[in-house]
Amino acid sequence: MLSKDKKFNLLMLLASGRSAPYCIYGAGKFTKEIIAFLQENHLPLPDFIFDDRPSLKKIADVDVLPEQEASFENISSIILGTDTWQTAMRERLDKINPRKEILDITHTADEESPPATIYSDDKIKLFLEGDMKPWTEGYWDYRNMMFEKAVNTPDVIDYFRRKQLPGDYGFRLCERIIEYPWLFSKLEDRNSKILDAGSILNFRYLLEHPVLKNKKLSILTLAPEGNCFFDKSINYLYEDLRNIPFQNTYFDEIICISTLEHINMDNTIYGEEKLSGKTHDGVPDFAYADVIKEFIRILKPCGKIYITVPYGKFENHGFFQQFDRKMLEKITDMFSEAGTFETDFFRYFPDGWRFISREDCDDAESFNPHTGRGWKDDFAAHSRGICAIEFKKNKTGIS
Repeated sequence: MLSKDKKFNLLMLLASGRSAPYCIYGAGKFTKEIIAFLQENHLPLPDFIFDDRPSLKKIADVDVLPEQEASFENISSIILGTDTWQTAMRERLDKINPRKEILDITHTADEESPPATIYSDDKIKLFLEGDMKPWTEGYWDYRNMMFEKAVNTPDVIDYFRRKQLPGDYGFRLCERIIEYPWLFSKLEDRNSKILDAGSILNFRYLLEHPVLKNKKLSILTLAPEGNCFFDKSINYLYEDLRNIPFQNTYFDEIICISTLEHINMDNTIYGEEKLSGKTHDGVPDFAYADVIKEFIRILKPCGKIYITVPYGKFENHGFFQQFDRKMLEKITDMFSEAGTFETDFFRYFPDGWRFISREDCDDAESFNPHTGRGWKDDFAAHSRGICAIEFKKNKTGIS
């Protein structure tokens, strides 16, 4: 039976690569259920199915081909559609098609553990059956489901480690579909004190990720939020990131995902009048440099910082500013004096997100869903360019 878990895996794989040619390995009852689910949810059918049994010719008008007749010239991925003989099938697939992605939908979560997030299947279906326009009905359920699947799908995490995303990854989704798996591809499963500067992890489905199991987490943000997971022994603090209330060299790791762009900006959109900043349109505000200085101060020698910011042309949207090259260099110059760093750049295209060079991201423009500024027919949900930085502090801790 095609369980809810497997259905979510299919949605994750196909909605993030909806136009990429693919095929399914393994015909029979299980594959028929997959095809029926795809038809029911108006998801793209595979280009073909391949199987050894010559009696099977078609399933729902999709050709079933013997291995020796299957052509892989334009196929980008193969989906395993069976619960049995997985090891043997993988070995055969590696011989037949070693350069293609092999995607396994058969991994399921521990059935004794309830899902960390509850989604509305009806709303997700409504979104998928519509034009998949961001911020329309069903988008929030769909995007949250996709975020959770991304960080919990080993193949997706591996894409980020190899810096090679599948076709149409993150189609019609905002930058979190990049930032979350990028972050979890970097975090190490070890005991550590970790600071979430900006409260990007304050969701149960993220806090229950295995890589955070042995970490003592502190979440620092400007104002209290609706969700507090005290059962996870999380330390919540409310303070300006330019004045972090921790001693020197306290943390092993610091996370700051899509937060620096809000420093000293007009943050009344988040419900607090006192959060209003003083920046002026057309003039970059470099107050975030004080945050970087604080991060370096509270980070242990050999500790790591993980940062993402919207990147491209400079833009002031009131509650956030988009970083340009000069603003980014302010961060990297400070990091160069205190340790080493690596950068990754991502850009949204009409068919999804891709790794890209900094130069090819310099002209990216953001879409502001609150004002409509920056709307284009590529249906970008928010940022179109993202810079992700991994910094490692030197051993002496002296900047």
